[in-house]
Amino acid sequence: MQQAKLSDERLRLALSLADVGVVDIDYRSDTAVADPKAAELFDVPLGQTLSRSVLWNRIHPEDRAKLEVAWEEPSLRDSEFSAEFRVVHDNGEVRRLCVREKAFASTTPGADRNDFGVLVVRDQPSAAGLVETGAIQLPQHRVADGSHRVNRSVSSDPPDSQSDEKPSVPAESEFFQRAHQIEDTNRKLRETLQKLRESESRLLMAAETTGFGTYEYNIETQQSVWSSQLYRIFGIDEGTPLIGSKLLNHIHEKDRDRFLRLYHKAIQPGASERHSIQFRIVRPDGEVRWVVDSGRVLCDNADDPQKSRRLIGTLQDITEQKDFEQSLKRARRVAEAANRSRGEFLANMSHEIRTPMTAILGHADILKDHLRDPDNVQAVETIRRNGAYLLEIINDILDLSKIDAGKLEIEQERIQLDSLVADIRSLMDVRAKEKGLPLLVEFAGLIPEIIETDAVRLRQILLNLLGNAIKFTDRGKVRLVVRYLGDKNQVQFDVIDTGIGISPDILQTLFQPFQQADNSSTRSFGGTGLGLAISRRLAQALGGDVTVQSKFGHGSTFSLTIHVGGSVKLVEPRLDISNDPETSMQHIELDGTVLVVDDRRDIRFLAQHFIEKAGGTVVTATNGQEAIELLQSTDPPPVQVIVMDMQMPVMDGYDAARHLREHGCQLPIIALTANAMKSDRQECLDAGCTDYSTKPLDGVKLVAMIDRWMGTLHSTT
Repeated sequence: MQQAKLSDERLRLALSLADVGVVDIDYRSDTAVADPKAAELFDVPLGQTLSRSVLWNRIHPEDRAKLEVAWEEPSLRDSEFSAEFRVVHDNGEVRRLCVREKAFASTTPGADRNDFGVLVVRDQPSAAGLVETGAIQLPQHRVADGSHRVNRSVSSDPPDSQSDEKPSVPAESEFFQRAHQIEDTNRKLRETLQKLRESESRLLMAAETTGFGTYEYNIETQQSVWSSQLYRIFGIDEGTPLIGSKLLNHIHEKDRDRFLRLYHKAIQPGASERHSIQFRIVRPDGEVRWVVDSGRVLCDNADDPQKSRRLIGTLQDITEQKDFEQSLKRARRVAEAANRSRGEFLANMSHEIRTPMTAILGHADILKDHLRDPDNVQAVETIRRNGAYLLEIINDILDLSKIDAGKLEIEQERIQLDSLVADIRSLMDVRAKEKGLPLLVEFAGLIPEIIETDAVRLRQILLNLLGNAIKFTDRGKVRLVVRYLGDKNQVQFDVIDTGIGISPDILQTLFQPFQQADNSSTRSFGGTGLGLAISRRLAQALGGDVTVQSKFGHGSTFSLTIHVGGSVKLVEPRLDISNDPETSMQHIELDGTVLVVDDRRDIRFLAQHFIEKAGGTVVTATNGQEAIELLQSTDPPPVQVIVMDMQMPVMDGYDAARHLREHGCQLPIIALTANAMKSDRQECLDAGCTDYSTKPLDGVKLVAMIDRWMGTLHSTT
């Protein structure tokens, strides 16, 4: 019986280390008893006899259908099932469990159903799933040297009397009473032993059902006991002696030192009782498997902790889990490579599309300046207007692609709110007047004087919402109402129109990419359907959202909210602010020489036209190498500012800028690129550029930037 108790103790500790719960089931009374771990996982009382319906009620309603048949199957003879399902605790927590149920050891000969069974349960830790072990056989424990471990039986004979006195002969009634007592004691001992054996069988079955092998190692005698499952994990015959170097031969050579360090640390006096390690084993056929070893050190002698110490634990094959983890890492690397490729594609597309659009729009402006015939001017204006519209579509597609690729970056800056609103009104007034609509700007109360946000993206959203309102309104007016939401620390912009409105069935999909309020082939208004999708995503990136209210045939209200940053100072807004930087820029007079470096002749010509029109002198180069040779020649031109494209053959602008800085060039370098992301700007600055301008070229802004850096150069000299 003592041996059975030790086996029972060993198995229960092993299952505890493996974090496995066990439920004993009595099919005759339809009841169950959960051990501590199973009670925790099912959220049921510990140690109480429960109806099986209590466990059934814990199962998630969506998972019950697939379990209805399987739940009853194990009560049939020689049946077994495994499954994964969710349980719902009283506090609403949902846990995913792996279970395996086995009916066994029928005590009623000839019965159609088993009398009891065991349910093994554990948390589902990963997508690797429950380890399948095949048919369950109760293992026979063997000592590692190959000999059988023999359980001592309990004698049914009464103990010998130690007294020297001759006992008196009891009366006949007393004799039979004594005999009955001895028989009753023996019966109870046999029942206790049977229960211990049944408990050991259930625990062994629980361990092996979940794929765990169990072991016990006596640190003093160096003898070990392995379960059958542990031999199967190592792929060797049961009873094969595995101690010392023979065991190490089965540990992967790259993991042996780590395994030995942990072992020696575990058996040292005062070391931590528990240990866990993952390592590889090599089977006799050469197959490599990953295992996890979890164990602890027990001391059977309380008076001397250094004696009678045992190392017990479990070993589980986790090769499938490791393979799954490796597949996730490979998938992540593939996804990261795809994301990098996507970013490079966006950069190339941006450059290849924006660069020719720069030439189209710029030369349309140049041609317009040389024409006097109204019909010709109108034709050029049509080219310029449609080119600008095409550029808007391209920008929308690129913006959406950046957002989806996670490449869109938000840059926080302090801006004056009423000044930004005045700037937007001045830009949209022209479009509203073309349709004969009044564009009204109203402030509902005090507003923050300064807000912290991305001014470029805020302008983009408002221009899109106001542009849509004007486009879809033929009569009435368009209003922009600005108010501060103090409780949320947000600013709200309401764009209100009296246009055609939006039907209720369209409102649900209005903010999805490529959706239109009118998708028919005869619709009156153009567009890609990307503007609102981009506006909402940008608003969310700014800490707010875009929402809509509309009544078909009576107009719409689009509301934009954004977060305004830290503490704010509320002021009366000014409605008469003029913020048109182009007015002052148009009178700039350049006095100096500019080196324009670009591989495209059209762009060089266009930049030269803007600079020379402002009074400057231009020299050109077709790539970075040519620019370096020009500046380092024996008779270099008196260049004061360099305007250089970043993507060129032979030598690009990044390498050229770095080379010039490494060789002492202090001239301002304005990077000219079609890439408009914050990371692109930083890449240019890191290469040594002084400033950054994007394509399509804006002649007024380019000239103003050149003038500013020329002035800086003059002030330093």
